[in-house]
Amino acid sequence: ALQPVFFNIGIIVFGLWGALHQKGNNESILWQSYGAVAGALIGSILLQVPAAWRAGLSIRPLVDLRDPGVKKVLAALLPIFLGLASGRILSLQLPVQVAAITGGGETAITNASRLAILPLELIASGSAIAIFPTLSQLAARGETEEVRKQLSGILRRILKLLAIAAAGLFITAIPLVKILFQNGKFSSADAALTSKVLMVTALSLPALGAQQLLARGFFALNDNKTPVVAGLGAMLLFAVLAVLASSLHFGAVGITASSVIAVSVLAAVLWKELEKRLGKL
Repeated sequence: ALQPVFFNIGIIVFGLWGALHQKGNNESILWQSYGAVAGALIGSILLQVPAAWRAGLSIRPLVDLRDPGVKKVLAALLPIFLGLASGRILSLQLPVQVAAITGGGETAITNASRLAILPLELIASGSAIAIFPTLSQLAARGETEEVRKQLSGILRRILKLLAIAAAGLFITAIPLVKILFQNGKFSSADAALTSKVLMVTALSLPALGAQQLLARGFFALNDNKTPVVAGLGAMLLFAVLAVLASSLHFGAVGITASSVIAVSVLAAVLWKELEKRLGKL
């Protein structure tokens, strides 16, 4: 559960170091890459391998593609990736690409997303990763009522925390962007645009957190299809809204708002579909 936390802390800490010491040099961007590598190394290896040894687990490289378990994992890999990544694709990759094509604002969207992703990873991602084995075990034993209780409890707690985080980002967007980004070629106009985009981006935090948890609820029930289909539908909705926002000259803020709407619809659809399987969440 701590792995994504270390990954994002690495990016932020190294990115701040590069920004402060490179004085606007393009090489400061490389420090974020160094941070990603360092965070992934700490979270995936240095943190988990010693813990596995202490738990008495034997770790040795062994790959057998004929093993039924390996085949099952490989078959589920792509649907699970698409189901989990759809929220991130909707909130960052697609908006950045649309902004780049339609005339700018991609830097504002990227910077706003970097700030918004920290509370999302700290609050939702770690919790979703931690609860997934429990949900899978309960579902395998046929204890769907307990799956519902576990998922409902953590879902509501995370939504409350992310709502608070979203409000905090919305309120502090202007000073936060000025402190972290306004230097060198990053002008006050750039800071103003990024602040507006961040305010809109913050509104998507509860939906993004819910999407991560709800998708894992489907995976625990061995349903890899529903999150993928819902995610593709949300991407189509975003495309329509983004084209409309661009045609009305709403710029990066309009594109980001399109993303927020699409992510919110995605989370709502997953919520309703999962309630059909488990009952009221």
